[in-house]
Amino acid sequence: MAIENPQQIIQDCADFLDKSSARYATTLLRASKDLIRYSGGFWDDDMKKYRTGRNRIYLTLNNWNVLCNAIASPLSSSPWHTELKVKTQDYKLIQEAIDALEADNDVKSALIDAFRKCVLTGYGFLVVSTDVDEFTGEPRIVLESVKQLQSVALDPSITTVSGSDAEEGALVNYIGVKKARRLYGDDVAPFDYPRTSTIINFGNMQQWGCPADQVAVVSYYVKENAGVHFYKIVGDKIVQDVTLPIKYIPIIRFAGNEIFEKDQINYDGIVRQTLDLELGANQAYSTLIERCGRSVKASYLSHVKAFDGLEKQVQACDKEDAMAVYWKGDVEPKPLVEQFQTGDLQAVIQTTRTLMEDVVGIPLTGIPDSSPEKTATEIMRQQTSKESNTAQYFNHAFTASQVLSKIFIELLNGGGDLQFTLENGPSVITRQMKARQELTALGSICPE
Repeated sequence: MAIENPQQIIQDCADFLDKSSARYATTLLRASKDLIRYSGGFWDDDMKKYRTGRNRIYLTLNNWNVLCNAIASPLSSSPWHTELKVKTQDYKLIQEAIDALEADNDVKSALIDAFRKCVLTGYGFLVVSTDVDEFTGEPRIVLESVKQLQSVALDPSITTVSGSDAEEGALVNYIGVKKARRLYGDDVAPFDYPRTSTIINFGNMQQWGCPADQVAVVSYYVKENAGVHFYKIVGDKIVQDVTLPIKYIPIIRFAGNEIFEKDQINYDGIVRQTLDLELGANQAYSTLIERCGRSVKASYLSHVKAFDGLEKQVQACDKEDAMAVYWKGDVEPKPLVEQFQTGDLQAVIQTTRTLMEDVVGIPLTGIPDSSPEKTATEIMRQQTSKESNTAQYFNHAFTASQVLSKIFIELLNGGGDLQFTLENGPSVITRQMKARQELTALGSICPE
């Protein structure tokens, strides 16, 4: 069926993208930088200005990976399970389909990836879509974690943590112009593109900028009374148009720690919370390795007369068939012991790691087995503190998982709602960890 007034739909999409960019471009750009720093690109131009001088080395002592793994581990081990309250035979197939989705490795990987991004940067996104199984030809539900955070266009008017009250949403990706014309026709872009822009002009938006020789592919979602209308827009052409039987925009936000910036509520993660401390640790570690490189490499300190006439033998002393060379003369060579000062830098590294633990509330090292001085009460206090400091991540993830379960149920039930509960979850693993730590502490102070 032909789309009525496609140009107006594309223009509506352009207006929405412009508003979304104005609201979220800055915070999503910061989140993307946080991911780059976590992934090894810590020493960008903003960080290098704190380490001046010629021929400096820039090394990284990544503490964020340990913290992120510690927070994400309970959810990875025990994600929430959707259990329908209705137990009739009619809904047994829906429950089985939900169980199969939750057991799918791709679904679990997407969930954990979005949560890890949330812990690190404050933002993680899941996108629910449908596809046709390439082997069976049957329709299937697909869950993906958004890799590029800046590709997401959120509704500026949302008030919920998960974004469940959004009226619109979009994902912006790119494809080569030649490939776009081959797949969708020559009319996807003006003939002299990019000299003449498409209707959606990304050059005027802070969040996006279309690369050269590429055209934008926008997945545009609009909430309607009949469901959520999905448009796939390539350049100036709508190439796909379908109504999904769901009540929520299928872009789900995982939010981290709530912050206030310029009278707006945004979110951040452990990277931004501990960025200054990580800078101190990386500065100290880089300086430590520089000192190691500048340390004395000579093995002996000797008067030149000690080796007079033995130059060839000395030059060959590092070869396998070299002969032993004895010193001659009255001055004995003195062996040099390689030494350089490290105590001050080690103290800086240890201090920054301790402060990172205090800020995040998660120990960078586990509780050693040989710690009989820690009582069970201290272990319980430490675990309770850890739960309190990570509560916002799991609370927000619980809300996002509720929306995800609702979308699954609506897709499987033709748009109909069903009552359900979320069972198990990270709290189960946390309680088990606490019990094990209490037993370990008791075992160290009590006789067998």
